[in-house]
Amino acid sequence: MQKAVTITLRILSDILAFVALFIAMGVLQRIQPTSQGYFTDDYSIRLPRHSSTVSSVTLYSVSSVLILTTVVAVEIMIGWDSLRMKKAGIPVVLYSMYDYLLVAFYGYFVTITITDVGKAAVGRLRPSFFDQCGPSILQSTVLGYVTDYSCTSGGEKDHLDARKSFPSGHSSLAIYTALFLCIYLQLRQSKFRIPALRVAAQTVFVSLAIVTCITRITDYRHHVTDVLAGAVLGLLVAISVPFYMCHLFQPNRENQVRPLCTEQETDKISTKRTSLVNIRMLDAAEAAAHRLQNPVPCVQKLEVNRHSEPCSSSDLPPQSDVFVDKDLQP
Repeated sequence: MQKAVTITLRILSDILAFVALFIAMGVLQRIQPTSQGYFTDDYSIRLPRHSSTVSSVTLYSVSSVLILTTVVAVEIMIGWDSLRMKKAGIPVVLYSMYDYLLVAFYGYFVTITITDVGKAAVGRLRPSFFDQCGPSILQSTVLGYVTDYSCTSGGEKDHLDARKSFPSGHSSLAIYTALFLCIYLQLRQSKFRIPALRVAAQTVFVSLAIVTCITRITDYRHHVTDVLAGAVLGLLVAISVPFYMCHLFQPNRENQVRPLCTEQETDKISTKRTSLVNIRMLDAAEAAAHRLQNPVPCVQKLEVNRHSEPCSSSDLPPQSDVFVDKDLQP
């Protein structure tokens, strides 16, 4: 009964955490960003609008699939022995998958939420602001700083998007995904002993993230500082969430965050990680110990008690049946 309560509470707490993040993201998407003015001679916001080389749908799809496939594949390779054991219950590898995927996607949505907070709070104009908004100047200061304007081109969605340049959401999410997976592979290398494949995967992850960041500048969707701020944000979340918020990667620990078991059951799970070879060795040792407990009477005296009490002649079997070393005879 206690185990069922623990499982239920853990799953409910995980679900509530994600529900809270989804609600926050939905609210932030509907908040009007801060209205920022601009200088009439600011040509950094007069660049043409281009379609995104890496669209939002592509970013979300690829990053999610990379996290899912990488964690599942690595954990299966590490816990292959537990999957081969024909025992009732949940395989041990599923516990690790749950832990790592839970923290990975928790940090994933935390990155999106913090990015949306920054966009709404800062309200920086995009490089293609004039192309998206087509502002009509209603009032300006002596220094040529426009504070009151109205958009004449595009729809309401374009007007809001034109004021959400800082920080870059693409760069923050791409850097978070790449760094989390690199850290994950690096800290699991003691179990995952294929260094060439690990380095190749890390190189691919970082390269994809860098290319995504660069395209946000070349597509005139963000300023350079927007991309740098997004990259720093993704880096901080990739380090803080698994290490300090969820304590997922801790030294001298296999996995303390067990989502579906109690502390007592964690000790039982650790014993199941013994490989099949070790199990056979233990079985062989037990069989040998059992044979030593019930040997031939004289052999027992010869092998075990030869230093304390010799066998008597009455205990010895016929010479034709058993060979006795002369050095061991009394």
